[in-house]
Amino acid sequence: MQLIVLGMHRSGTSVLARALNLMGAYFGPEGISTGANPENPKGFWERRDVRALNDSVLHGANCDWNRVLKFDPIALPAAQVADFDKRASSLILEMDAHRPWLLKEPRLCLLLPLWRRWLEAPVCIHIFRNPVEVASSLRVRNEIPIDAGLVLWDRYVRSAMAASDGLPQVVVSHRRLMQEPVAAVSQLFRDLTKLGVLGLREPSGHEVNAFVQEDLYRERESREDLQRYADAPQLALFKALETGRTPPVRLMEQSVDIEPLARYEAGLPPLSLSGRDAKKPQDAEAAALRGQLALREQEIRFVREMSSKFEADIRRRDELLGNMERDQRKAQETIAKLRADLAQREDRVAMLEALQAKQAREAETAVTALRELRAEHVKQNLELEAAKREADDATSQLEQMKLARISAERVADLRLRDLSRMTRMLMQQDNQLALLKREIEGLADRVKIARKAQGAAASQAADAEKSRQAAETQAAKLQHQLDAVLHSATWRMGAPIRAMMRFFRRRRGGAQIGDVKLVRQSEWFDADWYLRRYPDVAQNGVDPAEHYLGFGGKEGRNPGPKFNTARYLDINRDVAESGMNALVHYLRYGRNEGRQC
Repeated sequence: MQLIVLGMHRSGTSVLARALNLMGAYFGPEGISTGANPENPKGFWERRDVRALNDSVLHGANCDWNRVLKFDPIALPAAQVADFDKRASSLILEMDAHRPWLLKEPRLCLLLPLWRRWLEAPVCIHIFRNPVEVASSLRVRNEIPIDAGLVLWDRYVRSAMAASDGLPQVVVSHRRLMQEPVAAVSQLFRDLTKLGVLGLREPSGHEVNAFVQEDLYRERESREDLQRYADAPQLALFKALETGRTPPVRLMEQSVDIEPLARYEAGLPPLSLSGRDAKKPQDAEAAALRGQLALREQEIRFVREMSSKFEADIRRRDELLGNMERDQRKAQETIAKLRADLAQREDRVAMLEALQAKQAREAETAVTALRELRAEHVKQNLELEAAKREADDATSQLEQMKLARISAERVADLRLRDLSRMTRMLMQQDNQLALLKREIEGLADRVKIARKAQGAAASQAADAEKSRQAAETQAAKLQHQLDAVLHSATWRMGAPIRAMMRFFRRRRGGAQIGDVKLVRQSEWFDADWYLRRYPDVAQNGVDPAEHYLGFGGKEGRNPGPKFNTARYLDINRDVAESGMNALVHYLRYGRNEGRQC
């Protein structure tokens, strides 16, 4: 990829270029940079050959970086364009051997239409700085009036946006890069990766902070003397561009008053080339030749500087070669000494071999002792294993005791459950007894009726006698069943529970009959559902409504699918404390009080 940095002068392009270089983007060979100065103590990160080529094009059109109103890259003479193409293509060919590479030079904002024709895979990286801050910095550095600097910023930015239209682009905020450098560089790395730029790495925070220093961010719009430019028309375009989104058409097509820049350019001295004042060109070809001449002179100076460096390198290499020859002679002398030392060491080796034989005999004795120690160690290990097995047995016994205790607890729980089940059975038998008594009373009434009918109608005496005998037989049978229940062990064991139930009936008997009727007629009680839900009630033949009022409500059972007894008592603690049946309370009081069922 070919990374093209686009930004107005004094907009942080140097910091951005260094950040790309830290990511691994190729800049150029050693000595190609323009270097640093008090304006940019960290370096400009511009190639001298690129700047010279850009200057030659501008000067050939009798323009400069700050004389741009008359510059039109489309209207350049063919000879000047051909010379540019020759040199630009050669330069890009050299850099393409080191992709990804970066190219940074603010004049690229004006000259990108010429460079773009030679770029195969460009990615444009725009950096935008507040135009008021840029204009203030240009006034300090170049004595350009602020209103003229604002127009100059506008010309550079619009030219860069137009020339890069349709190319992959990334936007960097100058303010964020200076105040949050690590976050800004990290975001730039992610944006380039999304665009498919390969071969880069994300630099560490230490690397970024070592280069970017906020104290170099000098000219700021918040300064009191710059507040008068708070309504500058260029600020609207800047705010739209800084977001990274495409500015509205009205901003891009908005005309700007160029009079301040025109006055500034009119007051500049004639453009000078190579130290001589350049006369106004008579034609375009003469201007192109002067630009080429300036470029050639800069190239010659560059070649001379590089030649001086090469000559110095050759002298250093000659000195290193002489040092290497001296080192070789010393090495030969060292080898002779080493050979003498080797002979002495061979004698020492013979002595050492005799000593080693003696030590071998001593070692055999030590080995015998070591074997005895190992045997003792093995014996101790066996004893330790036996002790471990005893400990494991004790642990197993302890686990068995724990299991036995758990089993005893489970048996106790089962017995408690059996006692609870027996209690429920006693209650069910009590209900059956009450039913039998009611049936006996009914049969007695039928006997009385039959006797009366016998005296009133003699013709029906035989039938009444049969009915009476059948009723007495049924009553005797039921009485027999009642006696069996009364004399059973279960009946005797349930005596205390029945006493409590009789006490409860005496206290609430009057309300119980009305409660049963109230519950049966309620839409919240479902007798069939209750018997299916609680089969023990169905098995014992107990009336579901009476069972719910006598026992089910206290056990947390529900009268039907629409009413939750436990939930109602949990929400209404006053009902739970009163001991009143949950559904009866809801039907008599809770419904009128707006309580939830």
